[in-house]
Amino acid sequence: MVKKNMLFIFLGILSFYSSAQNLTCRIDTTLIYNYVTATNIKEINKRIISTYNSSNLKIEDLEQRWNPGANQWENHEKLSWAYNQANKPVEQLTRLWSKSSSSWQNYYRTVWFYNTKNLLIGEMLQFWNSSNTWDTSERKIWYYDASDREVEFILQTLDYLYFRLLNKRKVISSYNSNNLIDEQIIYEWDQTNSQWYRNMKRNWTYNASNIEYLISYWNNLSNSWRPGFKIVNSFNASNKKSEEITYSWDNNTNQWNNVEKKDYLYSGLGYLIEMLERKWKSSVSSWVNYAKENWNYNTAGLETENLRQVWDETNNVWVNYTKQNKEYDANNVLIAYELATNWTTTGNYFIDRERREYKCSLLSTDLNNITEEKFKVFPNPVSENILHIVSEKSGITLSISDAQGKVLYTTTLNEGDNLVNLSNFAPGIYLIQSGTSTRKILKF
Repeated sequence: MVKKNMLFIFLGILSFYSSAQNLTCRIDTTLIYNYVTATNIKEINKRIISTYNSSNLKIEDLEQRWNPGANQWENHEKLSWAYNQANKPVEQLTRLWSKSSSSWQNYYRTVWFYNTKNLLIGEMLQFWNSSNTWDTSERKIWYYDASDREVEFILQTLDYLYFRLLNKRKVISSYNSNNLIDEQIIYEWDQTNSQWYRNMKRNWTYNASNIEYLISYWNNLSNSWRPGFKIVNSFNASNKKSEEITYSWDNNTNQWNNVEKKDYLYSGLGYLIEMLERKWKSSVSSWVNYAKENWNYNTAGLETENLRQVWDETNNVWVNYTKQNKEYDANNVLIAYELATNWTTTGNYFIDRERREYKCSLLSTDLNNITEEKFKVFPNPVSENILHIVSEKSGITLSISDAQGKVLYTTTLNEGDNLVNLSNFAPGIYLIQSGTSTRKILKF
């Protein structure tokens, strides 16, 4: 349910580009429907009205819910954004509508802080309390090296007993000569001894044909790292991921055991059309089906359908799990999105279906700047953690931001294929920017 809501939020804040007409679609209103079970009858549920500033940055989302009894829209939630002079978000405020006072009441807010280079250095999550002041429940702090690479991250959370922020987690990152992350050490805070202790380590190994991702855990008894899991990725001749195998370490036999395998299939045009996920079954010493996803695209290469199915081992058949559909207009602008969940094998239909329809303003834009081919990215969507960025030349500075424009990562590209690890990135939409060139990617 959390992933479902997150995906809807990401889609609601996205602007969609139409390369055919040099237009960008700025979403002004999102209409949200629910289908009557086992029918194609849709019933309006809520709407989101979006407002933008003169720079076309979103400054407000007003969510209203339909009251069929009163035959009218009623306020429910309002999100507001504020930006600095560099158009970086500095605050997102969430308020809820109070029917008793007919006014908006503060609920929570996120506040962001940047250094002089506009790199994100701080984030605070705050809740509005009964004393009409803000309480900070979580704080995040980022540190960078001279090359603007993130080298340290600290998470602090609220201790509700003493009502103070306490250290919780620290991540120290290091990079190889190609500016690719190759190690992260995760520390947890020991409140009793007031010190950090090592908990987990992540290592990445890169070569021309695969990427290996290793997770190790700290063993206090031996005072050393012990292997935990590793993921080995393989790529085809087009540098697209073709296989991913997950292994777990067996401390008794001191060897790696198979856990999970994913195989990726692409169309002749290079679009991802199938991902087959299998689990290792020790009793038969072979891979067995677990889940699969299939994608369909229109003639413009835009995704129109994603179907996820799980394997019914008892009946040896694939069973639907979730289905996503996207609809576009003649300019290839996304105008509707549907998510179906909770498949019933009895009636052979999805019990829960939600539809979002987008009403937007078509704005003229200079796509020569937006889509200038200084670099290419793949795969997109990113279903795993590794993103390839192919640059025409070395020395290009590149940044990755979230959908609100918050810079999360910066690097300097080398000529050719650059690998960026997105393991710390939550599922959602991200902007990849370098100079006047911009790409949008979706990570699942």
